[in-house]
Amino acid sequence: MTDLAKLDERLRCVEQDVGVIKERLTHMPNKADLWKALAWAAGLTLAAIGSGGLWIIQQYLSPILQKLAQ
Repeated sequence: MTDLAKLDERLRCVEQDVGVIKERLTHMPNKADLWKALAWAAGLTLAAIGSGGLWIIQQYLSPILQKLAQ
């Protein structure tokens, strides 16, 4: 009887450990989530670069266009 009690005690620890592993795996992002996050980051980066580029073009083009208009 003591052998079964020891076995039950050991299996209870294993069961708890498996529960912890399952919980961690459910919160892990999958490949699609990672690709979505990467796409968002790339889009925001391109938007920032594009906005900066437009600002620079406006800063340099504005004086040139003003001189041409005169």
